[in-house]
Amino acid sequence: MSPAAAGICGIGVAAVYVPIFRDQIRDGEIGIPLTGTNPIKVRRDEHPLLFRFSIVGQIALVTLIMIGSLAAIVRSFIA
Repeated sequence: MSPAAAGICGIGVAAVYVPIFRDQIRDGEIGIPLTGTNPIKVRRDEHPLLFRFSIVGQIALVTLIMIGSLAAIVRSFIA
């Protein structure tokens, strides 16, 4: 797969997560899929600090995906 195609796919994956994050923040409940089929639910009113850490971690991971995807696209145009 060319770097440009991989970058476009990565941006698509990151774009799918943005509405999911918005809904999770608005609803006040995040499912962390550590246990397979039944994710661990973190609620804002029960664990506010863990809720914030989870949101920050997810946003950081999506930001890294976006940066890597943009770097792959730029690299494909330079080469």
